[in-house]
Amino acid sequence: MTRQRLNRATRCRHSTLHRSRMWMALSGAVLLSACGRGAAPPVADQKMQQSLDAGRSAYDLGYRAQALSAYRMAYQRALLSNDQAGLGSAGYNLAVVHLRDHQWQAALDAVSMTEKDLAIRGFGTPARLALVQAAALYQGKNYAQAARIACHLPSSPVAFGLRAQYFCGVSHVALGHDTQAQQSLTVLDHAGARDLRLRADRAALRAQLRLAQRLYAESLSAAQEAVTLNRLTGNHAAMRQMLDIAAISAEKLGRSDLAQALTRQRQQSLEAENAARIPSIEPDDPSAGTALSHSEPTRR
Repeated sequence: MTRQRLNRATRCRHSTLHRSRMWMALSGAVLLSACGRGAAPPVADQKMQQSLDAGRSAYDLGYRAQALSAYRMAYQRALLSNDQAGLGSAGYNLAVVHLRDHQWQAALDAVSMTEKDLAIRGFGTPARLALVQAAALYQGKNYAQAARIACHLPSSPVAFGLRAQYFCGVSHVALGHDTQAQQSLTVLDHAGARDLRLRADRAALRAQLRLAQRLYAESLSAAQEAVTLNRLTGNHAAMRQMLDIAAISAEKLGRSDLAQALTRQRQQSLEAENAARIPSIEPDDPSAGTALSHSEPTRR
Protein backbone atom coordinates (compact mmCIF):
# COMPACT_ATOMS: atom_id res chain seq x y z
CA MET A 1 0.00 0.00 0.00
CA THR A 2 1.43 3.37 -0.98
CA ARG A 3 1.99 6.20 1.48
CA GLN A 4 -0.74 8.16 -0.29
CA ARG A 5 -3.23 5.36 0.17
CA LEU A 6 -2.22 5.00 3.79
CA ASN A 7 -2.86 8.70 4.35
CA ARG A 8 -6.35 8.29 2.91
CA ALA A 9 -7.22 5.18 4.88
CA THR A 10 -9.53 5.47 7.87
CA ARG A 11 -8.23 3.40 10.77
CA CYS A 12 -9.25 2.64 14.27
CA ARG A 13 -7.93 0.14 16.72
CA HIS A 14 -10.26 -0.66 19.00
CA SER A 15 -15.44 -5.90 42.29
CA THR A 16 -17.09 -5.79 44.83
CA LEU A 17 -20.22 -6.60 42.79
CA HIS A 18 -23.33 -5.69 44.81
CA ARG A 19 -26.25 -7.93 44.69
CA SER A 20 -28.97 -8.50 47.30
CA ARG A 21 -27.85 -12.00 48.22
CA MET A 22 -24.11 -11.32 48.45
CA TRP A 23 -21.31 -8.79 48.08
CA MET A 24 -19.09 -8.78 45.04
CA ALA A 25 -17.59 -6.35 42.61
CA LEU A 26 -15.79 -6.08 39.38
CA SER A 27 -15.52 -3.03 37.21
CA GLY A 28 -13.95 -2.50 33.88
CA ALA A 29 -13.50 -0.67 30.71
CA VAL A 30 -12.61 -1.75 27.23
CA LEU A 31 -9.64 -2.56 25.09
CA LEU A 32 -11.14 -3.15 21.67
CA SER A 33 -12.80 -0.74 19.29
CA ALA A 34 -14.78 -0.76 16.08
CA CYS A 35 -15.03 1.92 13.42
CA GLY A 36 -18.29 3.61 12.65
CA ARG A 37 -19.52 3.50 9.08
CA GLY A 38 -19.72 6.20 6.49
CA ALA A 39 -16.65 8.18 7.55
CA ALA A 40 -15.24 10.71 5.15
CA PRO A 41 -11.48 10.45 4.64
CA PRO A 42 -9.92 12.37 7.54
CA VAL A 43 -7.95 15.55 6.99
CA ALA A 44 -4.30 14.89 7.84
CA ASP A 45 -3.39 16.71 11.05
CA GLN A 46 0.00 15.81 12.43
CA LYS A 47 -0.56 17.84 15.60
CA MET A 48 -3.68 15.84 16.38
CA GLN A 49 -1.82 12.58 15.87
CA GLN A 50 1.05 13.83 18.01
CA SER A 51 -1.42 14.67 20.78
CA LEU A 52 -2.92 11.18 20.56
CA ASP A 53 0.55 9.66 20.74
CA ALA A 54 1.53 11.92 23.64
CA GLY A 55 -1.63 10.92 25.48
CA ARG A 56 -0.86 7.24 25.10
CA SER A 57 2.74 7.72 26.21
CA ALA A 58 1.67 9.70 29.30
CA TYR A 59 -0.96 7.07 30.10
CA ASP A 60 1.53 4.23 29.82
CA LEU A 61 3.86 6.03 32.24
CA GLY A 62 1.08 6.59 34.76
CA TYR A 63 0.65 10.32 34.11
CA ARG A 64 -3.10 10.15 33.64
CA ALA A 65 -3.69 13.88 34.21
CA GLN A 66 -1.28 14.65 31.40
CA ALA A 67 -2.89 11.96 29.27
CA LEU A 68 -6.25 13.66 29.69
CA SER A 69 -4.76 16.99 28.67
CA ALA A 70 -3.21 15.49 25.55
CA TYR A 71 -6.43 13.74 24.55
CA ARG A 72 -8.43 16.93 25.07
CA MET A 73 -5.99 18.71 22.78
CA ALA A 74 -6.37 15.93 20.21
CA TYR A 75 -10.14 16.27 20.43
CA GLN A 76 -9.95 20.01 19.80
CA ARG A 77 -7.65 19.44 16.84
CA ALA A 78 -10.15 16.92 15.46
CA LEU A 79 -12.92 19.51 15.76
CA LEU A 80 -10.71 22.03 14.00
CA SER A 81 -10.00 19.73 11.06
CA ASN A 82 -13.46 18.14 11.04
CA ASP A 83 -11.81 14.73 11.45
CA GLN A 84 -14.47 12.19 12.38
CA ALA A 85 -12.04 9.34 12.98
CA GLY A 86 -9.92 11.63 15.16
CA LEU A 87 -12.99 12.61 17.18
CA GLY A 88 -13.81 8.96 17.76
CA SER A 89 -10.28 8.11 18.84
CA ALA A 90 -9.79 11.11 21.15
CA GLY A 91 -13.26 10.80 22.69
CA TYR A 92 -12.82 7.08 23.27
CA ASN A 93 -9.45 7.59 24.92
CA LEU A 94 -10.79 10.36 27.17
CA ALA A 95 -13.54 8.02 28.37
CA VAL A 96 -11.10 5.17 29.01
CA VAL A 97 -8.75 7.31 31.09
CA HIS A 98 -11.69 8.51 33.19
CA LEU A 99 -12.73 4.90 33.71
CA ARG A 100 -9.24 4.01 34.91
CA ASP A 101 -9.73 6.59 37.66
CA HIS A 102 -13.21 5.30 38.53
CA GLN A 103 -14.78 8.46 37.13
CA TRP A 104 -17.68 6.75 35.45
CA GLN A 105 -19.83 9.87 35.08
CA ALA A 106 -16.96 11.72 33.41
CA ALA A 107 -16.55 8.74 31.09
CA LEU A 108 -20.25 8.86 30.21
CA ASP A 109 -19.96 12.59 29.56
CA ALA A 110 -17.04 12.00 27.20
CA VAL A 111 -19.02 9.35 25.33
CA SER A 112 -22.07 11.62 25.05
CA MET A 113 -19.99 14.55 23.81
CA THR A 114 -18.32 12.39 21.19
CA GLU A 115 -21.59 10.87 20.01
CA LYS A 116 -23.13 14.32 19.52
CA ASP A 117 -20.13 15.72 17.67
CA LEU A 118 -20.01 12.69 15.40
CA ALA A 119 -23.77 12.85 14.77
CA ILE A 120 -23.74 16.42 13.50
CA ARG A 121 -21.15 15.30 10.97
CA GLY A 122 -23.37 12.47 9.81
CA PHE A 123 -21.21 9.83 11.47
CA GLY A 124 -22.59 6.97 13.55
CA THR A 125 -21.45 5.91 17.01
CA PRO A 126 -18.49 3.49 16.86
CA ALA A 127 -19.21 0.23 18.65
CA ARG A 128 -16.21 0.74 20.92
CA LEU A 129 -17.83 3.92 22.29
CA ALA A 130 -20.96 1.94 23.10
CA LEU A 131 -18.89 -0.64 24.94
CA VAL A 132 -17.17 2.09 26.96
CA GLN A 133 -20.62 3.40 27.77
CA ALA A 134 -21.72 -0.03 28.98
CA ALA A 135 -18.60 -0.31 31.13
CA ALA A 136 -19.22 3.12 32.66
CA LEU A 137 -22.85 2.31 33.38
CA TYR A 138 -21.77 -0.94 35.00
CA GLN A 139 -19.24 0.90 37.13
CA GLY A 140 -21.97 3.34 38.15
CA LYS A 141 -24.12 0.36 39.20
CA ASN A 142 -26.66 0.95 36.44
CA TYR A 143 -26.57 -2.74 35.66
CA ALA A 144 -29.83 -2.94 33.72
CA GLN A 145 -28.81 -0.33 31.18
CA ALA A 146 -25.29 -1.72 30.98
CA ALA A 147 -26.75 -5.12 30.13
CA ARG A 148 -29.10 -3.66 27.51
CA ILE A 149 -26.16 -2.12 25.69
CA ALA A 150 -23.50 -4.79 26.12
CA CYS A 151 -25.77 -7.73 25.33
CA HIS A 152 -26.74 -6.26 21.96
CA LEU A 153 -23.35 -5.21 20.67
CA PRO A 154 -21.91 -6.86 17.56
CA SER A 155 -20.25 -10.24 17.94
CA SER A 156 -17.65 -9.32 15.33
CA PRO A 157 -14.76 -8.91 15.39
CA VAL A 158 -14.54 -11.92 17.69
CA ALA A 159 -12.41 -10.33 20.40
CA PHE A 160 -14.74 -7.32 20.57
CA GLY A 161 -17.77 -9.59 20.79
CA LEU A 162 -16.22 -11.53 23.65
CA ARG A 163 -15.53 -8.30 25.57
CA ALA A 164 -19.18 -7.36 25.07
CA GLN A 165 -20.27 -10.79 26.32
CA TYR A 166 -18.15 -10.31 29.43
CA PHE A 167 -19.92 -7.06 30.33
CA CYS A 168 -23.25 -8.60 29.43
CA GLY A 169 -22.52 -11.48 31.80
CA VAL A 170 -21.26 -9.53 34.80
CA SER A 171 -24.17 -7.09 34.50
CA HIS A 172 -26.59 -10.01 34.64
CA VAL A 173 -24.76 -11.46 37.65
CA ALA A 174 -25.26 -8.13 39.42
CA LEU A 175 -28.96 -8.20 38.50
CA GLY A 176 -29.38 -11.75 39.81
CA HIS A 177 -30.04 -13.14 36.33
CA ASP A 178 -27.97 -16.30 36.59
CA THR A 179 -29.41 -17.92 33.46
CA GLN A 180 -28.48 -14.99 31.24
CA ALA A 181 -25.05 -14.71 32.88
CA GLN A 182 -24.45 -18.41 32.22
CA GLN A 183 -25.28 -17.86 28.56
CA SER A 184 -22.51 -15.27 28.32
CA LEU A 185 -20.11 -17.57 30.16
CA THR A 186 -20.94 -20.37 27.73
CA VAL A 187 -20.07 -18.09 24.81
CA LEU A 188 -16.73 -17.28 26.41
CA ASP A 189 -16.08 -20.96 27.16
CA HIS A 190 -16.82 -22.07 23.61
CA ALA A 191 -14.64 -19.34 22.14
CA GLY A 192 -11.54 -20.88 23.68
CA ALA A 193 -9.72 -17.57 23.37
CA ARG A 194 -5.96 -17.68 23.87
CA ASP A 195 -5.57 -13.97 24.59
CA LEU A 196 -4.71 -13.55 28.27
CA ARG A 197 -7.13 -10.67 28.77
CA LEU A 198 -10.04 -12.60 27.33
CA ARG A 199 -9.11 -15.63 29.40
CA ALA A 200 -9.05 -13.37 32.45
CA ASP A 201 -12.55 -12.14 31.53
CA ARG A 202 -13.83 -15.69 31.33
CA ALA A 203 -12.31 -16.67 34.69
CA ALA A 204 -13.59 -13.47 36.34
CA LEU A 205 -17.14 -13.98 35.09
CA ARG A 206 -17.07 -17.60 36.21
CA ALA A 207 -15.78 -16.62 39.66
CA GLN A 208 -18.54 -14.05 40.18
CA LEU A 209 -21.33 -16.25 38.86
CA ARG A 210 -20.26 -19.27 40.91
CA LEU A 211 -19.99 -17.12 44.04
CA ALA A 212 -23.53 -15.85 43.43
CA GLN A 213 -24.63 -19.48 43.07
CA ARG A 214 -22.86 -20.38 46.35
CA LEU A 215 -20.54 -22.77 44.53
CA TYR A 216 -17.61 -21.56 46.58
CA ALA A 217 -14.99 -24.11 45.55
CA GLU A 218 -15.54 -23.32 41.86
CA SER A 219 -15.57 -19.61 42.59
CA LEU A 220 -12.29 -19.81 44.48
CA SER A 221 -10.60 -21.76 41.71
CA ALA A 222 -11.79 -19.40 38.99
CA ALA A 223 -10.87 -16.30 40.99
CA GLN A 224 -7.35 -17.62 41.60
CA GLU A 225 -7.00 -18.28 37.87
CA ALA A 226 -8.12 -14.72 37.15
CA VAL A 227 -5.62 -13.39 39.70
CA THR A 228 -2.79 -15.13 37.85
CA LEU A 229 -3.94 -14.01 34.40
CA ASN A 230 -4.41 -10.40 35.45
CA ARG A 231 -0.98 -10.40 37.06
CA LEU A 232 0.52 -11.63 33.80
CA THR A 233 -1.15 -8.83 31.85
CA GLY A 234 -0.20 -6.21 34.44
CA ASN A 235 -3.83 -5.48 35.27
CA HIS A 236 -3.30 -5.04 38.99
CA ALA A 237 -6.70 -3.48 39.72
CA ALA A 238 -8.53 -6.47 38.23
CA MET A 239 -6.10 -8.76 40.07
CA ARG A 240 -7.07 -7.14 43.38
CA GLN A 241 -10.75 -7.47 42.58
CA MET A 242 -10.29 -11.17 42.01
CA LEU A 243 -8.32 -11.46 45.24
CA ASP A 244 -11.44 -10.07 46.92
CA ILE A 245 -13.64 -12.72 45.31
CA ALA A 246 -11.14 -15.45 46.18
CA ALA A 247 -11.01 -14.29 49.81
CA ILE A 248 -14.80 -14.31 50.12
CA SER A 249 -14.99 -17.79 48.61
CA ALA A 250 -12.21 -19.09 50.87
CA GLU A 251 -13.97 -17.69 53.94
CA LYS A 252 -17.21 -19.38 52.90
CA LEU A 253 -15.32 -22.65 52.60
CA GLY A 254 -14.01 -22.26 56.16
CA ARG A 255 -10.47 -21.57 54.98
CA SER A 256 -9.90 -18.52 57.13
CA ASP A 257 -6.11 -18.61 56.91
CA LEU A 258 -6.25 -18.53 53.11
CA ALA A 259 -8.89 -15.80 53.16
CA GLN A 260 -6.68 -13.66 55.39
CA ALA A 261 -3.64 -14.25 53.19
CA LEU A 262 -5.57 -13.27 50.06
CA THR A 263 -6.93 -10.15 51.73
CA ARG A 264 -3.43 -9.17 52.83
CA GLN A 265 -2.10 -9.66 49.30
CA ARG A 266 -4.78 -7.35 47.99
CA GLN A 267 -3.99 -4.71 50.59
CA GLN A 268 -0.27 -4.85 49.90
CA SER A 269 -0.88 -4.42 46.18
CA LEU A 270 -3.09 -1.39 46.77
CA GLU A 271 -0.63 0.15 49.22
CA ALA A 272 2.21 -0.33 46.74
CA GLU A 273 0.20 1.30 43.95
CA ASN A 274 -0.70 4.27 46.13
CA ALA A 275 2.92 4.67 47.25
CA ALA A 276 4.07 4.71 43.64
CA ARG A 277 1.29 6.95 42.34
CA ILE A 278 2.64 9.88 40.37
CA PRO A 279 1.30 13.16 41.77
CA SER A 280 -0.87 15.28 39.55
CA ILE A 281 0.12 18.65 38.20
CA GLU A 282 -3.52 19.45 37.46
CA PRO A 283 -5.84 20.66 40.26
CA ASP A 284 -8.80 18.70 38.94
CA ASP A 285 -7.00 15.38 38.51
CA PRO A 286 -9.26 12.51 39.69
CA SER A 287 -6.35 10.12 40.19
CA ALA A 288 -7.39 8.90 43.66
CA GLY A 289 -9.90 6.48 42.18
CA THR A 290 -9.50 2.75 41.68
CA ALA A 291 -8.07 1.64 38.37
CA LEU A 292 -10.26 -0.57 36.29
CA SER A 293 -10.11 -3.76 34.35
CA HIS A 294 -8.80 -3.73 30.77
CA SER A 295 -8.70 0.01 30.29
CA GLU A 296 -6.22 0.94 27.64
CA PRO A 297 -6.43 3.94 25.37
CA THR A 298 -5.75 3.14 21.77
CA ARG A 299 -3.76 4.85 19.11
CA ARG A 300 -5.77 6.06 16.19
